[in-house]
Amino acid sequence: MWFLILLAACGSDPQEATLPEPVQRAMAQALPPELREGRLAFREHCQDCHGMDARGDGPAAEALSPPDLAVSTHDRARLARIIRNGAPNTAMQPWSGKLEDEEIEAMARWIASLEAE
Repeated sequence: MWFLILLAACGSDPQEATLPEPVQRAMAQALPPELREGRLAFREHCQDCHGMDARGDGPAAEALSPPDLAVSTHDRARLARIIRNGAPNTAMQPWSGKLEDEEIEAMARWIASLEAE
């Protein structure tokens, strides 16, 4: 009996696995080299709060204001300042001294490249 069930299952078309939407977006997003480093750094240090794609959907997003970085600003210099120094009266803490300037600049460049959907 088990043999027949296994044999029938082997002949079936396997169901396609569906990945979560953020993973699908990340995999589909082709980035030029100058933005890849920033995205990697952001995902390593910032996704818990801001989400994988800076959409404000990370596990700790409820403390964010604004929650969605992709629509808050595209000013690279301002983004780099906020990453370095934090943002007063928000949950955003300073990363100066924890991250290299190049990493901060790369993150700011990537965030500034995001478009609101």
